[in-house]
Amino acid sequence: MKSSRLIRTMLGTFAITLIAQTGFAQRIPFSGNRFDTAPILSEEGFLFVDGQYLAPPYKIELNEDEISINGRAFTADAFDLSSGHDRGNWNRSGASFGRRGGGPRPAEGGWSSGNRGNRNSPGSTTPANRQADNERAGSAANAFALRQFHQQFDLLHQGVLMILRSGAKPMRLGSMDDSHTLLKQLVALSERPTSVAEIPYTVYGMEDRETWRLLVEQFQPTAVFVERASQHIDEYTQAVNQIDAQVASVQWNESISYPLTMVALILVVVGLGHLMASAHTIFSVAIDRQETSELSKNVVWLLVIMASMSMIDLVWTVMAHSAGSMRELNPLGSKLIDDTSQLIAFKLIVTGVSISLFFWLRRLPLTRKATWWCCLTMTLLTVRWLSFHSMLV
Repeated sequence: MKSSRLIRTMLGTFAITLIAQTGFAQRIPFSGNRFDTAPILSEEGFLFVDGQYLAPPYKIELNEDEISINGRAFTADAFDLSSGHDRGNWNRSGASFGRRGGGPRPAEGGWSSGNRGNRNSPGSTTPANRQADNERAGSAANAFALRQFHQQFDLLHQGVLMILRSGAKPMRLGSMDDSHTLLKQLVALSERPTSVAEIPYTVYGMEDRETWRLLVEQFQPTAVFVERASQHIDEYTQAVNQIDAQVASVQWNESISYPLTMVALILVVVGLGHLMASAHTIFSVAIDRQETSELSKNVVWLLVIMASMSMIDLVWTVMAHSAGSMRELNPLGSKLIDDTSQLIAFKLIVTGVSISLFFWLRRLPLTRKATWWCCLTMTLLTVRWLSFHSMLV
């Protein structure tokens, strides 16, 4: 029993060793399945190559040993793609040789063939083998670097500005502020042929700063570039101005929100109290056709409360619209709300005319009842505004 168990153990060990030796002796060729090698098509972003602007649409194609940019072919050594040659990167991605993508591994006395048990075999340490291994490793590294470089052009879809300079690392400006600054300097060259490059502090790499400086000093803007870049600058400026206006509006809203809320709360309490106190005299049948000083006073107070709440409604409407926290549902108001001056003038005129008509016709029973109901409506609207702002706190 023990002898049979020993025999099975020895056979199992031999089989595992044989499989392991065979697996390590095989080399896995470089595969780029990790990357999408389909052509990249984009009409966004800006692309500069050796000081020249390339107009969209952009078509970036990856071939076997080169990359094509709008029909112009570039090999791996055209630019500094050293980040793509990093052995740790492309080895871990399977872009090399060996069982685990470890690439040609240095061993004692030279590069091994990947066979752990045969490191010092005669065929693995010859100069010819070492040169072949180095060539394969270099070819795999270049292919991996080109694939990485090809994938970077996907950023053009996000409006990124890319600058390619022979012998230098590719430069990408993902920050909208930096892209805006560079485009303004390049557009200014159409009016001032010579311009000093003002490089923002966010571009901190020495090589990137040199690429920026050389582009500004050597660039010759074309009419196509000036038109497209100017449009981009205008859109960016408009967006920044809109954001600044919203920020200023929010700050202003915060500064007056609390006192305005307290005033509105007091008006609601006063309005509800006056509505309940004057309901009997206004809707009483016995004095329906009589005019008394108390009745006239009640109507005047209702009109004052209505006018005050109408002004608060105007202020809160302008505040909420400028902060972008509401949408005007009133068809007439929605056409005027974009122009604050027109909205304020419209609100003052309509409110003033309405209050004047109610005051002038206050002796009529129907007018008194209409005034009471309008004051109730404005009170409920103010309560709605209070609940709206309490949800935003």
